Order: sequence, then C-alpha cells, then structure tokens
Amino acid sequence: MLKALVTTNTAQDFLRTMNTAVGRKAHLGDPAKHQVVLNSITAAHTAIEGGVETLARLADDPTRSEPEKHDAARVIATRTIEALERSRANIGANATKIEREATEAIEAQFAPNPNRAGIESEIRDWVRERAKAGDVAAIKEEAKRTPEVAAVLYHSPRFLLGLAKETHESFVIDAIETHAPKQYAAITESGELMRLAERYSPIIKSVRSSFYNQALADTAKRRVEV
Repeated sequence: MLKALVTTNTAQDFLRTMNTAVGRKAHLGDPAKHQVVLNSITAAHTAIEGGVETLARLADDPTRSEPEKHDAARVIATRTIEALERSRANIGANATKIEREATEAIEAQFAPNPNRAGIESEIRDWVRERAKAGDVAAIKEEAKRTPEVAAVLYHSPRFLLGLAKETHESFVIDAIETHAPKQYAAITESGELMRLAERYSPIIKSVRSSFYNQALADTAKRRVEV
C-alpha cells in the first residue's frame, strides 16, 4: 500500500497512478506532444508528483498527530490544486487562441472574392448540377484539385449548392484539410488541448478527496493552545 493518509481503494488507486510518469501523462498530458503548453503541463506534473511525495513523508511524520497530519495534507492539496488550476486555465486559453487564429485565417482564405464573382457563380451552378445528378464524387474530386471550387463549397450556403447538410459539412472539412493543412492541424490541436484541459477537473477533485480527510483536518483546528 502506498503511504498516504487516506487509505480507501479509490484514493490509493489515484495516488499510485499519479506516482508514475506514465500515469501522469495519461491524465495531465505529455509535454512532448504539446509544445505550445509544455511549461503548463510540466508544472502540473511537478506539482502533483511533489504533492504525492510530500504526502508519503507526512504519513510517517512522528511529530504530528493524525488530525495535524490531515491539516498539513490539506495545505499540500491546496498548493497542488492551485498549480493544476493554473495549468488548466493556461491550456484552455491556448486552445481558444489557437482555434480563433486558425479560424480567422481559414475565413480569410476561403472568403468570397468580389473580383471572381462571375466564376464563383458558375462554380455554384456546376456544383448544383452535379449534386442534382447524384455525382457527388465529381464535386469532391474537383474540390481537391481546384482551390476555387473548395472556397465556393466553404463560403456558399448549402441551399445554393443543392447539397445535403452532412455532405456539405464533409466538403467543408475536406476543403480545409486539403487547402489549409496548417490551419486544419491547428484546429485539431486546439480540440486536443481543450479535451486535455477538461481532464484536469476530475484530477483536481481526486486531489481533494485522496490527499486528506476533511473532518480530521478540521479537528486539528479545535486544538487548545496553552
């Protein structure tokens, strides 16, 4: 059993997981995979690794009573949670920033071109004719070859193209992936970072429940000083 003050199976499982690099990477992220938030992820790893290590030493502290140990563990938990909250906020902020910048670049790249309004209108007519004929494959192939076709598919309302909603959405995604690969990769990373930030909430909750017992920690405050 891992040295700790809370010895429930749930707490022990959590502490064992957070006591290994593999476990921390699975829940807090791998710094090497997300360079843009490397410092934030590293800080989270350092905070929880240090918290678990200090907690183990605190469990063997002969100078403190059990309530005092739990009160001290609450301090450790608070410090650890503050670090995790900072990392979570920074990861989320970076995810939002990356998505916003990528979206702005995509909108600019695929925006309607007033100087090419005529050809864009003809492209819409062609797409509508191919869609009506059920030749969706031809539209998809042309969109891959021709950036202007991809742009029209992106910025035109689907009712002007005669496409089903799912088909239109698929074409828009394909257009971005094919003709704006850098922005597509950025949006993908943004989604990964947002999901990573969301994983921090249950970790923070587990720190509170696994580091110390609230009732015992509060008992320490009732000590009579003489």
